[in-house]
Amino acid sequence: MALTSSRPASAEANLLERTDALAALEHHFAAVCRSSSGRVVFIGGEAGVGKTSVVRHFCAHQSMRVWSGACDALAAPHALGPLLDIAEAAGGELRAAVARGARPYEVAAELLSALRADRPSIVVLEDLHWADGATFDVVRLLARRIETAPVLLLATYRDDQVDRNHPLRVLIGELATGPPIFRLNIGPLSPGAVSQLAEPVGLDAAELYRNTGGN
Repeated sequence: MALTSSRPASAEANLLERTDALAALEHHFAAVCRSSSGRVVFIGGEAGVGKTSVVRHFCAHQSMRVWSGACDALAAPHALGPLLDIAEAAGGELRAAVARGARPYEVAAELLSALRADRPSIVVLEDLHWADGATFDVVRLLARRIETAPVLLLATYRDDQVDRNHPLRVLIGELATGPPIFRLNIGPLSPGAVSQLAEPVGLDAAELYRNTGGN
Protein backbone atom coordinates (compact mmCIF):
# COMPACT_ATOMS: atom_id res chain seq x y z
CA MET A 1 0.00 0.00 0.00
CA ALA A 2 1.35 3.42 -0.88
CA LEU A 3 0.18 6.14 1.46
CA THR A 4 0.25 9.58 -0.10
CA SER A 5 0.08 13.13 1.16
CA SER A 6 -3.18 13.67 -0.71
CA ARG A 7 -5.14 12.06 2.15
CA PRO A 8 -6.78 14.82 4.21
CA ALA A 9 -5.55 15.32 7.74
CA SER A 10 -9.13 14.88 8.98
CA ALA A 11 -8.92 11.22 7.93
CA GLU A 12 -7.10 10.51 11.17
CA ALA A 13 -8.80 10.97 14.51
CA ASN A 14 -7.07 12.91 17.25
CA LEU A 15 -4.81 10.63 19.26
CA LEU A 16 -4.68 10.72 23.04
CA GLU A 17 -1.32 10.75 24.85
CA ARG A 18 0.67 10.36 21.64
CA THR A 19 2.07 13.90 21.43
CA ASP A 20 5.57 12.83 22.44
CA ALA A 21 5.65 9.96 19.95
CA LEU A 22 4.43 12.15 17.10
CA ALA A 23 6.91 14.87 18.07
CA ALA A 24 9.74 12.33 17.97
CA LEU A 25 8.77 11.24 14.46
CA GLU A 26 8.50 14.88 13.36
CA HIS A 27 11.97 15.50 14.78
CA HIS A 28 13.49 12.57 12.93
CA PHE A 29 11.86 13.47 9.63
CA ALA A 30 12.90 17.11 9.96
CA ALA A 31 16.48 15.92 10.45
CA VAL A 32 16.23 13.78 7.31
CA CYS A 33 14.86 16.70 5.28
CA ARG A 34 17.51 19.04 6.61
CA SER A 35 20.50 16.78 6.03
CA SER A 36 19.29 14.48 3.20
CA SER A 37 20.67 11.69 5.39
CA GLY A 38 18.32 8.84 6.30
CA ARG A 39 17.26 7.44 9.64
CA VAL A 40 15.60 4.25 10.91
CA VAL A 41 13.09 4.21 13.76
CA PHE A 42 11.95 0.87 15.22
CA ILE A 43 8.54 1.43 16.85
CA GLY A 44 7.64 -1.16 19.47
CA GLY A 45 4.62 -1.81 21.65
CA GLU A 46 2.06 -4.43 22.61
CA ALA A 47 -0.50 -5.69 20.13
CA GLY A 48 -3.34 -3.19 19.82
CA VAL A 49 -1.57 -0.37 21.65
CA GLY A 50 -1.82 1.99 18.67
CA LYS A 51 1.48 1.82 16.78
CA THR A 52 -0.24 1.83 13.41
CA SER A 53 -2.49 4.73 14.42
CA VAL A 54 0.51 6.82 15.41
CA VAL A 55 2.36 6.07 12.17
CA ARG A 56 -0.66 6.73 9.98
CA HIS A 57 -1.47 9.95 11.81
CA PHE A 58 2.10 11.12 11.33
CA CYS A 59 2.20 10.17 7.64
CA ALA A 60 -1.18 11.78 6.92
CA HIS A 61 0.25 15.14 7.97
CA GLN A 62 3.35 15.02 5.77
CA SER A 63 3.66 16.55 2.31
CA MET A 64 6.23 14.00 1.16
CA ARG A 65 5.95 10.62 -0.54
CA VAL A 66 5.11 7.67 1.68
CA TRP A 67 5.57 4.03 0.68
CA SER A 68 4.08 1.44 3.01
CA GLY A 69 4.02 -2.35 3.24
CA ALA A 70 3.01 -4.81 5.94
CA CYS A 71 3.96 -8.32 7.02
CA ASP A 72 1.23 -10.92 7.49
CA ALA A 73 0.74 -13.49 10.24
CA LEU A 74 1.39 -16.56 8.11
CA ALA A 75 2.80 -19.94 9.15
CA ALA A 76 5.19 -19.62 6.20
CA PRO A 77 5.80 -15.87 5.65
CA HIS A 78 5.85 -14.72 2.04
CA ALA A 79 9.33 -13.83 0.85
CA LEU A 80 9.81 -10.06 0.90
CA GLY A 81 6.18 -9.68 2.00
CA PRO A 82 6.13 -5.97 2.91
CA LEU A 83 8.33 -5.08 -0.05
CA LEU A 84 5.74 -6.32 -2.55
CA ASP A 85 3.40 -3.36 -2.05
CA ILE A 86 6.30 -0.92 -1.92
CA ALA A 87 7.76 -2.30 -5.15
CA GLU A 88 4.37 -2.08 -6.87
CA ALA A 89 4.04 1.57 -5.83
CA ALA A 90 7.62 2.43 -6.79
CA GLY A 91 7.58 0.67 -10.15
CA GLY A 92 10.67 0.72 -12.34
CA GLU A 93 13.68 -1.41 -11.50
CA LEU A 94 12.52 -2.11 -7.95
CA ARG A 95 9.28 -3.69 -9.15
CA ALA A 96 11.20 -5.69 -11.76
CA ALA A 97 13.71 -6.90 -9.17
CA VAL A 98 11.02 -8.09 -6.75
CA ALA A 99 9.00 -9.69 -9.57
CA ARG A 100 11.95 -11.79 -10.71
CA GLY A 101 12.75 -12.92 -7.18
CA ALA A 102 15.94 -10.93 -6.83
CA ARG A 103 18.18 -11.49 -3.84
CA PRO A 104 17.86 -9.19 -0.80
CA TYR A 105 20.98 -7.18 -1.63
CA GLU A 106 19.59 -6.45 -5.10
CA VAL A 107 16.21 -5.42 -3.71
CA ALA A 108 17.85 -3.17 -1.12
CA ALA A 109 20.07 -1.59 -3.80
CA GLU A 110 17.11 -0.87 -6.09
CA LEU A 111 15.05 0.57 -3.25
CA LEU A 112 17.89 2.84 -2.18
CA SER A 113 18.36 3.93 -5.78
CA ALA A 114 14.68 4.86 -6.06
CA LEU A 115 14.81 6.76 -2.77
CA ARG A 116 17.94 8.69 -3.74
CA ALA A 117 16.35 9.82 -6.99
CA ASP A 118 13.62 11.92 -5.40
CA ARG A 119 12.76 14.28 -2.55
CA PRO A 120 12.78 13.10 1.08
CA SER A 121 10.47 10.13 1.58
CA ILE A 122 9.00 7.92 4.28
CA VAL A 123 9.04 4.12 4.10
CA VAL A 124 6.80 2.20 6.51
CA LEU A 125 7.21 -1.51 7.29
CA GLU A 126 4.42 -2.70 9.58
CA ASP A 127 4.39 -5.76 11.86
CA LEU A 128 8.03 -6.58 11.22
CA HIS A 129 7.90 -9.35 13.86
CA TRP A 130 6.12 -11.45 11.20
CA ALA A 131 8.75 -10.85 8.50
CA ASP A 132 10.59 -13.58 6.63
CA GLY A 133 14.35 -13.92 6.52
CA ALA A 134 14.73 -12.15 3.18
CA THR A 135 12.87 -9.10 4.51
CA PHE A 136 15.14 -8.99 7.57
CA ASP A 137 18.14 -9.05 5.23
CA VAL A 138 16.74 -6.17 3.18
CA VAL A 139 16.13 -4.15 6.35
CA ARG A 140 19.63 -4.94 7.57
CA LEU A 141 21.17 -3.75 4.29
CA LEU A 142 18.96 -0.66 4.14
CA ALA A 143 19.77 0.32 7.71
CA ARG A 144 23.50 0.07 7.13
CA ARG A 145 23.25 2.39 4.11
CA ILE A 146 20.35 4.56 5.22
CA GLU A 147 22.51 7.67 5.52
CA THR A 148 23.03 7.65 1.75
CA ALA A 149 19.36 8.39 0.98
CA PRO A 150 16.89 11.06 2.20
CA VAL A 151 14.45 8.63 3.80
CA LEU A 152 12.84 8.00 7.17
CA LEU A 153 12.32 4.24 7.58
CA LEU A 154 9.67 3.38 10.17
CA ALA A 155 9.36 -0.25 11.25
CA THR A 156 6.64 -1.29 13.70
CA TYR A 157 6.65 -4.50 15.72
CA ARG A 158 4.98 -6.15 18.71
CA ASP A 159 7.60 -6.17 21.42
CA ASP A 160 5.58 -8.67 23.48
CA GLN A 161 6.06 -11.22 20.67
CA VAL A 162 9.78 -10.68 20.18
CA ASP A 163 11.87 -12.69 22.66
CA ARG A 164 15.65 -12.49 22.95
CA ASN A 165 16.17 -15.13 20.24
CA HIS A 166 13.72 -13.69 17.73
CA PRO A 167 15.39 -12.68 14.43
CA LEU A 168 14.05 -9.13 14.80
CA ARG A 169 15.56 -8.79 18.28
CA VAL A 170 18.88 -10.02 16.88
CA LEU A 171 18.64 -7.54 14.00
CA ILE A 172 17.88 -4.58 16.25
CA GLY A 173 20.78 -5.59 18.48
CA GLU A 174 23.15 -5.73 15.51
CA LEU A 175 22.11 -2.28 14.34
CA ALA A 176 21.84 -0.65 17.77
CA THR A 177 25.24 1.03 17.67
CA GLY A 178 24.61 2.79 14.36
CA PRO A 179 24.06 6.55 14.76
CA PRO A 180 21.00 6.73 12.46
CA ILE A 181 19.15 3.91 14.29
CA PHE A 182 16.53 4.87 16.88
CA ARG A 183 13.84 3.12 18.94
CA LEU A 184 10.45 4.42 20.01
CA ASN A 185 8.10 2.68 22.43
CA ILE A 186 4.33 3.19 22.34
CA GLY A 187 2.89 2.49 25.78
CA PRO A 188 -0.71 1.89 26.92
CA LEU A 189 -3.09 4.75 27.66
CA SER A 190 -3.53 6.13 31.17
CA PRO A 191 -6.80 5.78 33.13
CA GLY A 192 -7.56 9.42 32.27
CA ALA A 193 -7.26 8.81 28.54
CA VAL A 194 -9.37 5.66 28.77
CA SER A 195 -12.00 7.70 30.59
CA GLN A 196 -12.07 10.21 27.72
CA LEU A 197 -12.64 7.38 25.26
CA ALA A 198 -15.29 5.67 27.38
CA GLU A 199 -17.44 8.70 28.20
CA PRO A 200 -18.95 9.40 24.73
CA VAL A 201 -20.15 5.80 24.38
CA GLY A 202 -21.41 5.40 27.93
CA LEU A 203 -18.92 2.78 29.13
CA ASP A 204 -17.69 2.45 32.69
CA ALA A 205 -14.18 3.91 32.46
CA ALA A 206 -12.78 2.12 35.50
CA GLU A 207 -14.04 -1.27 34.34
CA LEU A 208 -12.76 -0.62 30.82
CA TYR A 209 -9.31 0.20 32.15
CA ARG A 210 -9.28 -2.90 34.37
CA ASN A 211 -10.18 -5.06 31.38
CA THR A 212 -7.75 -3.49 28.92
CA GLY A 213 -4.89 -2.07 30.96
CA GLY A 214 -5.03 0.97 28.69
CA ASN A 215 -4.45 -1.06 25.55
